Amino acid sequence: MTRARLDGSPAGAGGAMGVLAGAVFAGAVSLRCLDALLPDVSAAYGSSVGGAGAVVTAYALSYSGLQLAYGPLGDRVGPFKVVAWATILSCAAAFACAFAPTLNWLIGLRFLSGAAAAAIGPTALAWVSYATRDDRRSVVVANMTAASITGATGGQIGGGALGALFGWRSVFVSLALLFAISAIVLAIIGRRRPDLQSLGRRRDDRSGEPSQSSLASLMRRPAVQRVVAATAAEGFAMFLSFPYLAALLHERTPSNGAVKLLVAVFGAGGIVFVLLARRIVSALSERRRSLIGGCLAGAGFLAFAALPSPAAAAAALLALGFGFFMLHNVLQVRATNMAPAARGAALSLFAASFFLSQALGSWLGGWTFDHVGPSASLVFSGLALPVVGWAIARFSSGPDRLAELADRPASG
Repeated sequence: MTRARLDGSPAGAGGAMGVLAGAVFAGAVSLRCLDALLPDVSAAYGSSVGGAGAVVTAYALSYSGLQLAYGPLGDRVGPFKVVAWATILSCAAAFACAFAPTLNWLIGLRFLSGAAAAAIGPTALAWVSYATRDDRRSVVVANMTAASITGATGGQIGGGALGALFGWRSVFVSLALLFAISAIVLAIIGRRRPDLQSLGRRRDDRSGEPSQSSLASLMRRPAVQRVVAATAAEGFAMFLSFPYLAALLHERTPSNGAVKLLVAVFGAGGIVFVLLARRIVSALSERRRSLIGGCLAGAGFLAFAALPSPAAAAAALLALGFGFFMLHNVLQVRATNMAPAARGAALSLFAASFFLSQALGSWLGGWTFDHVGPSASLVFSGLALPVVGWAIARFSSGPDRLAELADRPASG
C-alpha cells in the first residue's frame, strides 16, 4: 500500500485547515441550532414540544450511527474529498429543512442532515493529522476543537436569537449559507491543490495491507483498544452528569437567562484552554495534561455538587470546561496516532465510542437523576474523571510507545 502524504506541514495547508475548521463550525451549529427553538417548531406544526423533539433525536441518531462509515471512506478516497461532499449535502439538507411542509418531513430531513454532518468532524481531524507534524498536532487539534466549541455555543445562542427575530425557518437558511461557503471554498482548494485533496488517501497494492485497516482488525490492536476504552470511559463519566447541570441550576436560580449564561461558562472554559494550548503543550507533558485535565474536570463536578451559589457554579463550570477539553485534547491526539496507516477508520472508531458512551451516560444519568438523586451522578463523575486521566497518563508513555503499540500486529 502507498499513501499520499506530504512531509510535515505542506505549503498552503494552513488555509485549508482554516476552511475545514469553518466546516466543523457549521457542523457544530447544525447540531445545536434547534436547542432553543423546539417550542416554535411545535407551534408551527401544531404538535407537542415532546413530539417536536423528534427532530433533535433523528439528527442525533444518524449523526452518531454513521460515524463508523465515513472513516474507512476517507481512507479510500481521501478525507478532504469526504468533507467537501459532506458540506454540499449538508447545505442541501439544511435548505430543504427551511421549507419542510410537515413535521414528519422535517424529522426525515434532519435525519439526513445528521447523516451528512457526521462525516465532517472526525474526517477533518484525520486530514489535519496528515497535514501536521507530531510536535504541532496538539495545538492544531485544539484549534479545530475551538471551531466545534464556538459552533455549538453559537448554534444555541444564535439559533435562538435568529429564530426570535425572523422565525425558526430562517435558522436553516443561514445554516445552508454557512455550509455553502465551506463547500465552495473547499471545491476551489481541491481544484487548485490536488496534492492537498489527495492527502491521506490510501492506494491499494498487492501487499495485503488494506485488510489491516478494517474496523475489526483495528480493534485488535492494543493502541486502538486503549484509546477507544479511555474515550468511552471519558464520555460516559462526563455525560452521566453534564446534561442535567442546567436542570440543577434552574433549582438554584429562577432566572432562565442566568442559567443559560452559566452553562455557557463551560464553553468559555474550553476556549480558555484553546487560547493557552500552545503554552500548555510546551510546558506540560502529555501525562501531566491528562492528570491535570482529569483532576480539574472531576473537581468541577464535585464543586458543583457541594457549593450551591451561582458564583461557585460558574467557577466549577469554568474548571470543568477547561479540564475536560484538556483531557479530551490528549485523547484526540492519541487517536490520530493509534493507527497511522488507517487514520480515517481509527478516528471513526474514536468518534463512535465517544458519542455512544455519551448516549449511554446521559440515559443512565437521567435514571439516576429521577430515582437516586443528582448528587450520586455528580460524585461519580467527579471521582471517575481523575481516574480516567490517570489511566490515560499510565498508558501514554510518549509517541514512541504508542507507535510501538500501533505497529504491533493484531493477534487472533
